[in-house]
Amino acid sequence: MRLGKPSRPLALSAAVVTVSAIGGVAFAASSAEATATGAGHGKYGCTTIDYFERTDKHDANKPLPDPRNVPVGLQLTYFDSVYDPSGTTKVGDAAGVNSMVEKRASDGHIIQYVTQQYTFADGSLVASGSMDRSDVIGQKWVGTPVYGTAGRYLGLAGTWTWRLVDLTDPTAPAVVKFTLCGRM
Repeated sequence: MRLGKPSRPLALSAAVVTVSAIGGVAFAASSAEATATGAGHGKYGCTTIDYFERTDKHDANKPLPDPRNVPVGLQLTYFDSVYDPSGTTKVGDAAGVNSMVEKRASDGHIIQYVTQQYTFADGSLVASGSMDRSDVIGQKWVGTPVYGTAGRYLGLAGTWTWRLVDLTDPTAPAVVKFTLCGRM
């Protein structure tokens, strides 16, 4: 194996991927509902998909306190139903783990790390990352990277954003948005 200057096709491919990725991010940011020309055409594009989500079942490694005041070390597993944006038609399932990993020294906020797998009839996605628990409880939009793992989502990547809509409802209802980019 020779190390050194990459071949022209490799360098060109890297440049195209870089430009496509940058263009895709700008494209997604410029429109709330950016769409590609359709699946299977091999064109780069982005799409935003909206859902509504409710927790059906959860379990914790410690007694679950007031959700506004959780301790570091608390870990939750949960199983959710995913609905269309109106919340009336079930379109998929989600399962995840939510861990309270640290109390940030600068402001005392709890940082949580979430990993969530979504399964739909046409494919699956996985999202994972950390977020400020104060933003979650403050019903602000929070988000992490998301990656397509099967079906129509395979190879797509983007952002999973969500926010709680009712802190008094034990099903923790949330509005969910995926912005996914890649070859459509």
